[in-house]
Amino acid sequence: MRNTPKVVGGLTDACTERAAALYGLICEKVHVVSSPESAEMSKILENTFRAVNIALVNEMAVLSERMGIDLWSRSTRHRRSRSASCPSGPGRAWVATASRSIRST
Repeated sequence: MRNTPKVVGGLTDACTERAAALYGLICEKVHVVSSPESAEMSKILENTFRAVNIALVNEMAVLSERMGIDLWSRSTRHRRSRSASCPSGPGRAWVATASRSIRST
């Protein structure tokens, strides 16, 4: 739990400060946002991002197996672009999905 960043936002500035101080005692990083709704949306976005990536990798694993490709071999793990090595979490990673190589229909 110590190395898992926490996002906090309170109903008032005093609430936010107290929550941040409490989490600061047990967590290395505490991110303060403007409201409880912002904090919850941040958590929902992060969980959704992770779930989508897990589902995508699972589908790629099934497809690779059907094609006789070892998904985890060294050659398939080679990262050719910055978007291929995007971090697992919201932020700059979302920009990577808007790559010019993805055609809009």
